[in-house]
Amino acid sequence: MPIIGKLEDGNASDKKINNQVLSDISKHMNKHGIADEAFIYIADSAMVTEENLTLANRFITRLPATYKACDHAIASAVDEDQWIPVGCIAITPGSKKKPSAEYRLNEQKVTLYDKEYRAIVVHSSAHDSRREKRLIREMSQSLKSANAVAKKFEKKIVFCQADAEEAMKELMGNTTQYHQFKTKIVECPRYSRGRPKQGATRAPIAIDYKLLIEVTEKTQEIAEREKVSGCFVLITNVEPDWNDGYDPEKILRTYKEQYGIENNFSFLKDDQFVNAIFLKRPERIEAIGLVFLIALLVWRLMEHTMRSELKHNNATIPGWDNKETKRPTSYMLTWKFKSVMSLCIWRHTATGQAIITGAKEIFRNTKNTDKLLY
Repeated sequence: MPIIGKLEDGNASDKKINNQVLSDISKHMNKHGIADEAFIYIADSAMVTEENLTLANRFITRLPATYKACDHAIASAVDEDQWIPVGCIAITPGSKKKPSAEYRLNEQKVTLYDKEYRAIVVHSSAHDSRREKRLIREMSQSLKSANAVAKKFEKKIVFCQADAEEAMKELMGNTTQYHQFKTKIVECPRYSRGRPKQGATRAPIAIDYKLLIEVTEKTQEIAEREKVSGCFVLITNVEPDWNDGYDPEKILRTYKEQYGIENNFSFLKDDQFVNAIFLKRPERIEAIGLVFLIALLVWRLMEHTMRSELKHNNATIPGWDNKETKRPTSYMLTWKFKSVMSLCIWRHTATGQAIITGAKEIFRNTKNTDKLLY
């Protein structure tokens, strides 16, 4: 539910905005008698700066992968291999094409800017898409490099077994990050020029040697890397015993509640509304921003009222495709009531005659009519 909102320059740094938001939220909460220790600030990785971490009293955020502490925490969790299974935490069930992710957790400690924080290493079955794509790119580059090395060594022909073995040792020292070489030495007979005499056996004049190379994957390294690619790290200064206990699972569930905020942003920045409006003056932009925030508040209140009532009565209503749901959206509500026609009842002040008009009609003579509310 939106409580406070503010428009910011699209070119402004998210890190600086987080710093200002932290100050604004603290002032707003204190104004209404809520102390800084009574709430948790949840933010994305842009919050992680020395100033922001110092300013936030209670926070949960994602540690950027650019920090070495992130890699160390993930590596320690993978090495320990002592995960806390959480399973699926999604409220709505997944589909066949996009199943819900299942999570495993491991708690570590990280030090940032000379201060220690709790680090919750989260392994997702869905894998972090960016890390997964990065792994695919790294494997492709590794295979390309390994094939180039193998092609170079296969062209080499040596004249003795000892030189072939030396070349094999040199080859083994050129393995790439995710690929290695399976090789063997093969003999290459060398014959003299010309045809042999009729009925005579062609005998080699010398034996040369070369390497027969097969490029294979380093399965163990790839498996370890895949484990790491499915991990991300949450850091927090919330103590485990704070407010009835914040164990790793509760930290993850609290962080995942951000999806509600993301849905609010998608509402406020909907292309169908924003792209249709051009405002030049900053004060007009702020005014339309206020209108959008009020609309969002009404939108979420409708949704909250429906869901609370259904939860209280343990009931469901027909949703999309007439499937029963306990979590209807405001958009679903407006779509369902789209076919309902509103009627306005008017009373003529002179004759007292009641006039009924459709919702889309415009009553022209409004001077002698009063609108009745029923």
